[in-house]
Amino acid sequence: MINMNQNITIRIQLLIFIFAMLSNVTHSAPIKVQGIVKDSQTKEVLVYASMGLKKYPLGTCTNLSGEFQLIVDDSLAHEQITVSVIGYETKEYKISEMKGDYFEILMEPINIQLADILVLPEKLTGEEVLKRVIKNHSKNYPFGFCYYETFFRDLVVDNHKDAKIKNFRLTEAAVNIEDFGLDAFREPKFKIHEIRNSYNYVETSLLSRALIWKIKNPLNSVYDWRNAISKNYLKKLLNDECYTKKIHEITMIDNSIVYVLDLHQAYYKLFGIKSKAENLQKTIRLFVKSKDWSVIEISRYMILKAPTTDSLLIGKVQIKMQEYNKKYYLKLIDFYGPISDEYFKFGTDVDYRHQSTLLVNNVVLDRKSIDRIRRRNSMKTELPLWNAEYKYNPEFWKTYNILLDKPLDPSVKKDLEREIPLENQFIDRGLKNLKK
Repeated sequence: MINMNQNITIRIQLLIFIFAMLSNVTHSAPIKVQGIVKDSQTKEVLVYASMGLKKYPLGTCTNLSGEFQLIVDDSLAHEQITVSVIGYETKEYKISEMKGDYFEILMEPINIQLADILVLPEKLTGEEVLKRVIKNHSKNYPFGFCYYETFFRDLVVDNHKDAKIKNFRLTEAAVNIEDFGLDAFREPKFKIHEIRNSYNYVETSLLSRALIWKIKNPLNSVYDWRNAISKNYLKKLLNDECYTKKIHEITMIDNSIVYVLDLHQAYYKLFGIKSKAENLQKTIRLFVKSKDWSVIEISRYMILKAPTTDSLLIGKVQIKMQEYNKKYYLKLIDFYGPISDEYFKFGTDVDYRHQSTLLVNNVVLDRKSIDRIRRRNSMKTELPLWNAEYKYNPEFWKTYNILLDKPLDPSVKKDLEREIPLENQFIDRGLKNLKK
């Protein structure tokens, strides 16, 4: 009898334990923190400020309006979020302090006086800074496996000065990327986890079929820009006599001196003949942290200068890195420029450009904790994402970290919603593409 009572007691305790565990799982809810990041003095918004958990490679960036949104599990409520921008003092907040309200973060600019510059350890030239980056490259960047969980947005716009409608197509996707390191011989593998598309209002042309020899995937094209931080590419820039290499300014981040290095294309070579680059000019700006001689950010601009009209921005790319376990991993790629992902119309009355952003939400280094991307289920690099087959899952997007950006802007929504609301387009495009 005693044994029976003991058994009953044990069973009751076990049931209570299981019920408690299930209750915890049921009531577990994600925490959303959102707000805006500004300069404390000018109140100007700070674009692409990095926001990440101090102990984990999780985070986001502010958008072009300085706004941010980050969704994390409630088990991380007491963790610290670090907010950093080059030229400003880094700030830290507890997640529990930020949840619930629209949180305004005012960043304090670092004012470097002339005396601070005079006490630098040594005076360096642009070439010497670049040489140190290359020398320390293998220490700062991973050469081997890593796994990125990312958000990708691709917005097609008409950049023509007389265009009445600017926005023509939107794609958003949750993408897993299996990467094997900078300068690796193996190509990265991509897998679309979720995707949604607006209607496509891009005008097509038969003429473009004769001129565009290969359709490109915008995701693959944008991700290729990470190679701008590769050792081979930096060596090429160092040895390229067509580029001038000058230190533009000196600033700070995380109590470390940052050299802002400008590489400007003063000449170009054609069939071995060196000519002055007067019309088409490239400028590459490297932000180099002197603490370990790492490139933590890159900006690249291509400008067409004409004698009779204003300068035309052909393309620009911005790349940001994040530090984790004393290595630097990709954080953000923001791209503006042409990508031939369909046979679009071009000419004197239209000028299509892609505004594309790849945001890394999480970096996974443990191979055992992920579902490896097999070749049979990896994304094809020539696949046009705007025409991909998918089933729209609205519940997924409610708790997924996206980069708040221009699809929320009234002008973009107005252009894209010329027929039906954007949410209905996501559903409708999925149904149409599944029936292809």
